[in-house]
Amino acid sequence: MTNKTARAKWSGDLDSGQGSFSYGHEPGVSETYTKESRFEEGKGVGPEDLIAAAHAGCYSMALSHLLNEEGEKPQGVATTATVALGEDDEGFAISASELKTEVSCPGLTQEKLDRLAAGAAQECPVSKALAGVEISVEAVLAGS
Repeated sequence: MTNKTARAKWSGDLDSGQGSFSYGHEPGVSETYTKESRFEEGKGVGPEDLIAAAHAGCYSMALSHLLNEEGEKPQGVATTATVALGEDDEGFAISASELKTEVSCPGLTQEKLDRLAAGAAQECPVSKALAGVEISVEAVLAGS
């Protein structure tokens, strides 16, 4: 089993405060976040940005693995994940993660890509962690 650790610190109240994340191996990466960067378009990142990054990275690796398992030789898998944070009667929640991926793999058909792209969304551990969240996948072949 592999364990990963991140640290978050928040100072001040919600409206005027600021926090920081740190994660990764030493010396690690540090990012700041504020109410604006989380709920609006302010400078910095928010927790959902990190979830989107994790989902995009995990999904790209899962799809690359499935392609290889099917005898394909992927040259690259580039994925963008957009995580939707909204508010409902129960408060704030992540409601969706939209994955858009572009695959460079000579000889791969769109039909096979579509099948494997859907499978990768089921295999990706971050997708599993987002159980109950609507996950959509759009996959295209590079150059098409």
